Amino acid sequence: MQLMAGVRPTRWSFAKTQAIDFSRPFLWFDDQLVVHERIELIKNNALENWIEVNLAKDENRLADFLVRFPQPANYVFF
Repeated sequence: MQLMAGVRPTRWSFAKTQAIDFSRPFLWFDDQLVVHERIELIKNNALENWIEVNLAKDENRLADFLVRFPQPANYVFF
């Protein structure tokens, strides 16, 4: 949780899905998806890999996720 305090938002000049290697397992934490990102995830059968995290709505969302997350896992986090 201490490391999480250092996470800062990123501004993207292209579709975030362009950074995803859909051939490997991943989890994507973000507050919202734009339409073309959702379409790309659906097209790659990966919509469930998006974890909605909007700390303005629910400040405990990440902690709740970590408690329920299956262990161990080899995921790339964006």
